[in-house]
Amino acid sequence: MKYLFLFLIICVLPHSAPLSALSASSAPGGELVVKSEHESITLYAWTRRTISMSFTPESVELGVDCGMPDMCGIEICLCGSADTWGACSCNGLRSVWPEVAIWVESERTVRASYRDGELVLRGLRHGVTTVTVAASLPRYGDARQVFEVTVDPVPVYWYFLAGAAFFTVALFACLCLRTYVRKERGK
Repeated sequence: MKYLFLFLIICVLPHSAPLSALSASSAPGGELVVKSEHESITLYAWTRRTISMSFTPESVELGVDCGMPDMCGIEICLCGSADTWGACSCNGLRSVWPEVAIWVESERTVRASYRDGELVLRGLRHGVTTVTVAASLPRYGDARQVFEVTVDPVPVYWYFLAGAAFFTVALFACLCLRTYVRKERGK
């Protein structure tokens, strides 16, 4: 038993994680931070707006263990290959990105989704609601950011623009139909 202990001290510990990581292997790596330029957002009903989001850290490298029950998967790693936090990484490291969850207080007012580093908001109808973006990352604490989203009603001039566009298309279709009918009668 004495020789096994000496073997671990001499051979395994110098090649694994630093002592600070070994002594506090399950301690959090710090705080996860959610960043955005906005705290309150205004958009019109029937429109879409994207808000750039970033996380600090962007990702973390975690160990992939080999699955040997006597040595691997135990923190502090005994097989000689440990990640930054002292967990086994016998089969290398894998990158893990924050998992993002979104809660909307009133889903009748706005729809929210997260895609490719952007919060996508779609205004549905006039009102004010709260959108919460939460992120979690292993070895880091959870983080959240709350946005106040105001959805304004569609401006009146949009109806005039839509009416003018419809009238223009209808007029063009009538002129095309008239030209076609005249050509057919002339044959």
